[in-house]
Amino acid sequence: MMRKARYAHAGMNRVIKFPGKLSVVTAAMVFACASALSQPAAGGSSTNPKPSPPPSVGQTVGTTSESKPVVSQALAQPAYLTPIAGYQGVLAETLDGATIAAQAADEKFNPASSVKLATTLVALQTLGPDHKFVTGVWAAGAIDKSTGTLTGDLVVTGRDPSFHYEHAVMLARQLNDLGIRTVTGNVIVTPSFTMNFDWSARHSGEMFRDTLDAAKRSASATRAWIDERTLVGDNESLSSVPSVVISGEVQIGTAPPGAAPILTHKSSKLVDVLKALLCFSNNFMAERIGDGLGGPQAISAALTRELDLNPDELSLSSTSGLGVNRVTPRAMMKILRALRDELAKNKLSLSDILPVAGVDPGTLEDRYTDAAERGSVVAKTGTLVRTDGGASSLVGQMKTRSGRIVLFVIMNQHGNVVRFRQNQDSIVSAIQNSLGGPAPFAYQPVKLSLRLPATAGGSDFMPDILLVEDKESLRRVLRLTLENAGYTVTEAADARAAIDEIERVPHRVVLTDLRMPNGSGIDVLRAAKNADSDIPVIVMTAYGSIDEAVQAMKDGAHDFLQKPVDSNHLLLLVERALEQSRLRTENILLREEWSKRYGFPRIVGESEAIKRAVAETQRVAQTEATVLLLGESGTGKELFARAVHHLSNRRDKPFVAINCAAIPETLIENELFGHERGAFTGAADRRIGKFELASGGTVFLDEIGELPLAVQGKLLRAIEEKSIDRIGGRAPVPVDVRVVAATNKDLRTAVDRGEFRGDLFFRLAVFPIDIPPLRERGNDVLLLARHFAAEIGKELRGREATLSESSMQALRSHRWPGNVRELENSIERACILADETELRPADFGLVSDGARDLKAFGFDLSGNLSEAAERAVKMVERQKIGDALAQHDGNKSRAAEALGVSYKTLLTKIKEYNL
Repeated sequence: MMRKARYAHAGMNRVIKFPGKLSVVTAAMVFACASALSQPAAGGSSTNPKPSPPPSVGQTVGTTSESKPVVSQALAQPAYLTPIAGYQGVLAETLDGATIAAQAADEKFNPASSVKLATTLVALQTLGPDHKFVTGVWAAGAIDKSTGTLTGDLVVTGRDPSFHYEHAVMLARQLNDLGIRTVTGNVIVTPSFTMNFDWSARHSGEMFRDTLDAAKRSASATRAWIDERTLVGDNESLSSVPSVVISGEVQIGTAPPGAAPILTHKSSKLVDVLKALLCFSNNFMAERIGDGLGGPQAISAALTRELDLNPDELSLSSTSGLGVNRVTPRAMMKILRALRDELAKNKLSLSDILPVAGVDPGTLEDRYTDAAERGSVVAKTGTLVRTDGGASSLVGQMKTRSGRIVLFVIMNQHGNVVRFRQNQDSIVSAIQNSLGGPAPFAYQPVKLSLRLPATAGGSDFMPDILLVEDKESLRRVLRLTLENAGYTVTEAADARAAIDEIERVPHRVVLTDLRMPNGSGIDVLRAAKNADSDIPVIVMTAYGSIDEAVQAMKDGAHDFLQKPVDSNHLLLLVERALEQSRLRTENILLREEWSKRYGFPRIVGESEAIKRAVAETQRVAQTEATVLLLGESGTGKELFARAVHHLSNRRDKPFVAINCAAIPETLIENELFGHERGAFTGAADRRIGKFELASGGTVFLDEIGELPLAVQGKLLRAIEEKSIDRIGGRAPVPVDVRVVAATNKDLRTAVDRGEFRGDLFFRLAVFPIDIPPLRERGNDVLLLARHFAAEIGKELRGREATLSESSMQALRSHRWPGNVRELENSIERACILADETELRPADFGLVSDGARDLKAFGFDLSGNLSEAAERAVKMVERQKIGDALAQHDGNKSRAAEALGVSYKTLLTKIKEYNL
């Protein structure tokens, strides 16, 4: 025995009001589980225009001696239909996956109107495997086309199981075209006029419930489209879907004798062509079609025979092993041509028979699709929806050539995908051309963003937000809010699904509920942090779980959002979280840039002296030892200091450089250690010093030999005790910094003279590193010169500069008292002055004027006068010969003449000085 059903809502005699227009809810917008299926007793009238009162809950179905069992059942409102934002509903589908019903509103929807058409299609399911789909519509009464009223009953017959795309929108549109907008009586569902109804009520009820269970899996698709169109105020789309108001009930029975046919299918071959087209063009389920016709082999034989195809052109396969999902472009073109011929012969338009009309010639890609085969979904507008069971649906709209807007639902419930073997864009054009060319409204394919699975090599596409919420209604509203703000959203219905998604692909922000089945938001938070410790996680919580949200903040959550969720607050938090994510990414890129700029690849050189300095730097960088860099001005001491920081465990913390020689003696202490408010006149606020700014990182003290004695003691305390005293402070401030110092002075001599504290020197010189001057680095001069010429030339002139042979000789002969800094500045000057990309000696300005201090030129004046003079003569000879060669572009004869020496003497000197 079957229980009778009740209506899900009491106040269901109104219509939906959309902004700006009043529109009866369309046939596609239905609440299938709120409708009843009943069969009149034998001999009873089926034309009673008055609706029957709803049965009471728990009332049983009885039988009489003169009647067959009465099927009158519908289910109470399922728990998953939670009212949200004034709307609720269910998308019903046939057992093979074809969509037959859609959206409804809670108190605004009238179940006694257009819902009947969708329920009619559900009722056809209950008649058994041979009576699933509409094959004819009959009028048991008079039709007044002036008012659009059928006074009487509407009879729907179903027999042919191959017509798999029929749904309520289609039926309503066809009835509207016939002048029917209102039916005063009932909708009678009948197998045919000749067959007797002989299907058990129990089996019918089970199939009906199975249909509603199937609806649960795909309900979000059409609801998402309705919400999307409503939110953007698309009244045209919402109001243009056809509707038929039906006053009576949906009954299963036989047609009255006087019923006249008003709609029948005109060609069995048309059905065959549609069947083939639906197998290959749209992603409705092809499995049931295959089962009904003997499987893929039978379909292949029928298609090749009827459409005159070469069997090799048709490839039938299925990712799920159930149906047909592949065809060559040539075969598709033949199918479309056959369809076009049948439409013309029967005076039908494509909009009359197909809700999708070839909009999806490509594929609904999902997790079953290989990366190499992944393309894009093509539609005018649409919303891609993934149901809980992993199904993919694309819900949207398109305009037909007559200007109608057609609601379409492309489904891929079991993972079957339609793939073309060639470029999909060309296939779109070919399909349009085969149907007469692009539509007048200039339809252009729109590529929809799809969530792509991560590949072994990574993916350039990263979804913006992972939304984790167990309540489907709230999840849907949050998703729409975020998507309307321009974000990409991936959904998860519980903690387990969210954790799997986090492990599968990275996300920029995670928005998660706190209390859910299969785990909690804390589990999601921990999984996200394990995957990426910097990812922002926003926790949603109800009022009663604020303490848990606070704990989540302690565990690393970015922020928490209290329910009920305010959309403006949500978007603000997400924007802040994404900004944090963006800054994190920029910091990573900046660190990489610093790595390129200050890592050892930039320390150019192959001389033994520079290799030794580099090796020592690499060795000490991993320790916490204080480093003292010794070298002349311009040798690159700061570059080595940055390398120490970059190679240490403090690389992600600040690097703060201070030039002790550039800061006045009265300000250096304040610069290093800061001051408290009111410490001296003008100290209106507390100031943080460099040591505190570098907390956790590295402080580089350049020209440490210039530090005043009064400050040296405080620096020693900061290094030894890891604390500093702000000027005017009452208590020491702990600091955690590594000190790297540099000087061009001889600090030992300064200690002996009392100019530098000995204890500070020994504390700084834990690990001294000598940075060699450029004149001692041999051929490194040319390596550095080429490096600077390429880099500076590209920056200043857009292309790399080169060095002439004479330029290289001039650079080798120069003593470079300013070391690497002088060389870099000379190359920059040459790049500015040079007329071409090749730099010549005159561009560098290296000719000595003889008026500079000998020490500035690197003269070694140690020893007695004779020894110093001999060294000075050699340096002068080397310099003069180099200058002469540079002035005469390497011409030795003219250089010897200019120097006043013989050609042979010049050759001897060139060999002696290795010029």
